[in-house]
Amino acid sequence: MRKITKYVLVGCFAFLLVLVIAVCLIPFMVNPNDYKTDIAALIKNKVGRDVAFEGDITVSVFPWVGLKTEKMLISNKLGFQDLPFITVAKSDIKVKLLPLLSQKFQVNTIALEGLTLNLVKDKQGVSNWADLVAPNPPAPSDAPTAAAKPDTQNIQPQSALAALTVGGVAINNAQVNWDNQQTGERLELKNIHFTSDKFSFGGPVKVDLAMAVSGKAVKFPGDVKLTTALRADEKLDNFVFSDSHLEWLGNNKLKSGQSLAVTITAPNAAVNVTQQTFKFSGLQLQSGDLKLAAEITGEQFLDKPTFQGSVVATPFNPSVVLKQWDITLPKMNDAKALSNLGTNFDFKANPEQIELTNWEVTLDNSHGTGSVTIKDFTNSAFLFDVVVDAIDVDRYLAPSEKSSKPLVSPGMAFAAGTFSLPLDWLRKLDAEGKLALGKMAFNKMTLQDMRLTLSSKKGIVKVEQTAKQFYQGSYLGNLNVDIRAEKSTLALDEKMTNIHLEPFLKAIKGDAMMGGIVTLSTQLHGQGSELKEIRSNLAGKVDFFLKDGFIKGFNLQKMVENGKQSVKGGALPVDSQHDQTNFSEIKGTAIINKGLLQNDDLIANAAKLRSTGKGTVNLNTEGVDYKIMIKLLKTAATTTTPEQVHDTPIGIHLGGTFSKPTYTVDVAALLTDKNKAKIEHFLDKNKVKIDKLMDKLDKKLGPGVGDLLKKIF
Repeated sequence: MRKITKYVLVGCFAFLLVLVIAVCLIPFMVNPNDYKTDIAALIKNKVGRDVAFEGDITVSVFPWVGLKTEKMLISNKLGFQDLPFITVAKSDIKVKLLPLLSQKFQVNTIALEGLTLNLVKDKQGVSNWADLVAPNPPAPSDAPTAAAKPDTQNIQPQSALAALTVGGVAINNAQVNWDNQQTGERLELKNIHFTSDKFSFGGPVKVDLAMAVSGKAVKFPGDVKLTTALRADEKLDNFVFSDSHLEWLGNNKLKSGQSLAVTITAPNAAVNVTQQTFKFSGLQLQSGDLKLAAEITGEQFLDKPTFQGSVVATPFNPSVVLKQWDITLPKMNDAKALSNLGTNFDFKANPEQIELTNWEVTLDNSHGTGSVTIKDFTNSAFLFDVVVDAIDVDRYLAPSEKSSKPLVSPGMAFAAGTFSLPLDWLRKLDAEGKLALGKMAFNKMTLQDMRLTLSSKKGIVKVEQTAKQFYQGSYLGNLNVDIRAEKSTLALDEKMTNIHLEPFLKAIKGDAMMGGIVTLSTQLHGQGSELKEIRSNLAGKVDFFLKDGFIKGFNLQKMVENGKQSVKGGALPVDSQHDQTNFSEIKGTAIINKGLLQNDDLIANAAKLRSTGKGTVNLNTEGVDYKIMIKLLKTAATTTTPEQVHDTPIGIHLGGTFSKPTYTVDVAALLTDKNKAKIEHFLDKNKVKIDKLMDKLDKKLGPGVGDLLKKIF
């Protein structure tokens, strides 16, 4: 599309040349209408196109040679005859007579009404203007040089234009149609109104342009107005624009009833067609509350365009601007999120990629610096290296529908973020980069001095995360997601070292039933079409070690004493919700299969208790089902003797959930040998009576009941 402007100018100048040639012939004709055929033949000889005059030609001679035409058509190139190349409903041109003798063209006014220019490129890439812009053939080697006389019969378009002075131009109700049959793109410039004051090469000319832009190639159709002061050289190579002002008003009405508007101003701009360079200085863009300032230069804009420069965006409220653009933001946790954004950067760009360097950005309370390169617009390929001081990601997330989120690690939180993106887009994503964060809040967790490395290519996403400060410990995680197949696979390795568990749980859950310093490592993998399915299919292993810990809601020592009291028939004390059991260590390993954690080697030691246990935890529902066996410490270890514990274990069942655990003591296990002896003596003394009772139960309730009770006793 970058060549359209040039071709429009070429088309207009070709038509202008046609008029100038016609004006030159008028003084030698009595009635130009009698010579339309001759004029058309001469024009075809010069430009290679047929010309048809469908209305009268009116002339005046002295001191201005004037020519007025009604409908006039210039034919298209062979193969494009469906539409004329140029159509003009009316034209009016006046040329001063005497300067024509010296091949100078002083035009008073040029007025065109109903100009239509049709530009077409066929499916083979051939254009209907190529013959008009083809270079002139080289002169033969024996052609005369300095002594050669000018050929007044073969005035070239460029030399004719160089001698041209125009008092003014008025083009009304014009239209330019661009049809690229190779790509299916169509562009229509309608209702074109162009005016200028006196024009001569090298001198300033004020230009006013208005038109309506639409078509398949235009994503945002609308009305355009341009005012500028233009200087052009004789060869039409150099163009200088001063005090340019461009306004665009969208066709589509917003919900507010207003139309989206964009204003661009440029105090200075220069274009060199031969060298294919341009420069815009002091460029300003404004749309609503959005204001941008830029300095832009470009090279090879007709062949292989490259652009470079700098951009500054004055701080603005993105929420307000997006609302002005009729874009509705999704609801976020923080209603004040996205209220302040400002940025500046240097850039280099071409049609395939753009590189942003010296990038600085402020988003709400976050400040970032770095570089970003989009190296392939089509395939979403980019590189980045960014440093951010602090960011609260949770502010920008949608509010959770659940009152309590499941307990997840940083790696699973990153996995959830990955699967929240469109999978089709992720499969195409080609990205590599580094992100350094001084502090990040995510999924209610806080990570400090964090480094994130991303690699995504051909449907395989790899994320490495480290946090040197994570609840007074450290964190290391590696996430691998393969989304090439219909069912995605996830592999996650994590290690949390010396994490203070209580503040970690309080941050995520709002309360903590456990505390201590934990070191935890996990190796997990799963498969599914979405994260929920993957989480339910998780498998892998876990190693954990908690030191100087505690569990709230119960006191094991008190529970054991209460159990003994109940056996002796004493009154039970009332439980206290502030009870807790302190542990010197809790450790073990676990296997995860389909979201169910199975632990068979739990060890939990307290000051006067030694515990072992096994059980399960449902990672999806947070349901707990554990059997813990406790032995009381008899004597502590010394330098010469190991510690001694009581032989009789005490069983405790741990159930409920992480948030609301339940505890049950196995009272039968608390029976002492002395109490057991008393019961056995009673059974032996009353054996005959008990046997008769068992027989009666068999007759009443069915055979086998007596045997069952005998096993119990």
